[in-house]
Amino acid sequence: MPGPIHNGLITLFANNPRLAFEVASRCGAPLHLRRHDELQPAPTVFSDPADPSRQPTADWVVVASAEVDGSLRAIDGLIIEAQTKTDLSKLITWDIYRAGLRSRHACRAWTMVISPSEKVRRWAHELFDDEPWLRPLIVLPEHVRLVRDVQDARENIEAAVLSAVMHSRGEHAVASTRAALTALFELPAEHRRCYLITVVSSQTDSTMTKIAQQLPPDEDYELSEFEMESAPYVHGHRRGLEEGLEQGHERGREQGRKESRREAIDTMRKAIFSILDERGTPVDDDIRAQVYGCRDLPALSRWLIRAASLPYPSKH
Repeated sequence: MPGPIHNGLITLFANNPRLAFEVASRCGAPLHLRRHDELQPAPTVFSDPADPSRQPTADWVVVASAEVDGSLRAIDGLIIEAQTKTDLSKLITWDIYRAGLRSRHACRAWTMVISPSEKVRRWAHELFDDEPWLRPLIVLPEHVRLVRDVQDARENIEAAVLSAVMHSRGEHAVASTRAALTALFELPAEHRRCYLITVVSSQTDSTMTKIAQQLPPDEDYELSEFEMESAPYVHGHRRGLEEGLEQGHERGREQGRKESRREAIDTMRKAIFSILDERGTPVDDDIRAQVYGCRDLPALSRWLIRAASLPYPSKH
């Protein structure tokens, strides 16, 4: 089952396909960006020419069309592959996707591989060392625009999320992540949840702790430091599954540090339960009450990191 980073990357490109072409252009694809009049998702299932019964499926496909002689005509196609681990089958399927898209839409096409992992990016590059002319576009952090300003993040939320993910191991990890998380407060709940999990899942414990520490200190702790560090508090009980998270409501955004902090805490709490729900991890009433009673951002950030590291339930 694809993880949160994989799902989040595909979701953000689906919500903002123009961003996908912009990144591909920075990777070196000679695209006709100014001629793109319409961007449309395309079928993701392709046929293996050596075995038509085998139909590999790409993560996401988008086709750009331009007006030619009064009608729209496909001119550029892009296959997006979000890769979080190595997979030798990609040596074949990535080229099947590109050839299939070219044939299906009679347009130029590229496969673009995106991964926040330097190890996976290196593997993807080396996979085609013997046939470099078949190598797909491989997105590096320098191909992704760095978004550090909160207003920039608000106006370009998908770019901000992508920046936080792809720069998560660089010197600007804290700034780009903080900008993305702040901007996410203003998103609709369904978008905020996916993007929030994507951003948090890609960060190190150190980055999340630094972000929490940069906020003003709280003046009213409801639980002692010992209680907040305890194993039940950190891990949560894994029984009595209940659906939750949608209980909270957004507070009106007033000026001032206290209101911003309350909003950050509320979002952090919701993110914890959202991730636990996504992992299929049961949460009982006592732990739910403790989390909603906690006002310590460093403690909540540690919870969030631990929740994001839990495995997904295996399918039977």
